Amino acid sequence: PPFHSIPGLYNFRDIGGYSINACSIVRRGLVFRCADIGAPDAARLAALKELGITHVFDLRSRTEMERGLKGIGRAEGIARVWCPVFEDQSYDPASVAIRFKDYAAEGTEGFTRAYTAILSHASRGFQPILAHLSAPSPTPCLIHCTAGKDRTGAFVAVLLSLLGVPRATIAAEYALTQRGLATLMPAFEARLRLHPVFADMGERGARGARNMLSARAECMEAVLESLDEDERWRGAEGYVRRECGLGDGEIEAIRKALTVE
Repeated sequence: PPFHSIPGLYNFRDIGGYSINACSIVRRGLVFRCADIGAPDAARLAALKELGITHVFDLRSRTEMERGLKGIGRAEGIARVWCPVFEDQSYDPASVAIRFKDYAAEGTEGFTRAYTAILSHASRGFQPILAHLSAPSPTPCLIHCTAGKDRTGAFVAVLLSLLGVPRATIAAEYALTQRGLATLMPAFEARLRLHPVFADMGERGARGARNMLSARAECMEAVLESLDEDERWRGAEGYVRRECGLGDGEIEAIRKALTVE
């Protein structure tokens, strides 16, 4: 199973082991993902070191870190790199309502719009991770946001797609987040339902909150289809070239580092 059980860390898993084709798989033990790690205590730090993790890439905004009183810090032997997707994400009611309505919409269209917005803003956030993975002999790294679902999920989807992992497999990996966050979902939902966007909507608001927190495979499949069809990108390789500035050498290095024949 891709999950690692580390007390105090949620949705923690290895993105390796998935088939690329009949002859190759994604390398295990190199890229991990999870929800917010906070300020690791001795046990968590030891667990990360045991996995060989040398870099932790934090995709959260400044607002999220300040709200949680959790600075980027620097754990002994582990570099913590702040690489926000939205550096100063607005949290005023109007912008939050628009963003939440995208997630809460029925079907997959809302998720596709929301994830396209993430990808459109993520180039500076994704660049340090891709630079690490394209360096000679990259060391194991951990990528996280707050829930380890949306921004982290978008990055992992682009990376796996760049490696050639089939769309359905990427979507299934994304859907594992529902298991990874299962114990946190009731608290997340209760907090969301207090938000003005959902508070006055009754059961419809409850459904919207649950939909926003979901990680359904069909939503990720729709996002990947949109990535392939978007005229700016035409797929993951076009995305990392245009948005993240990668060239042939970096792309080849990432594929070599993360592929096992």
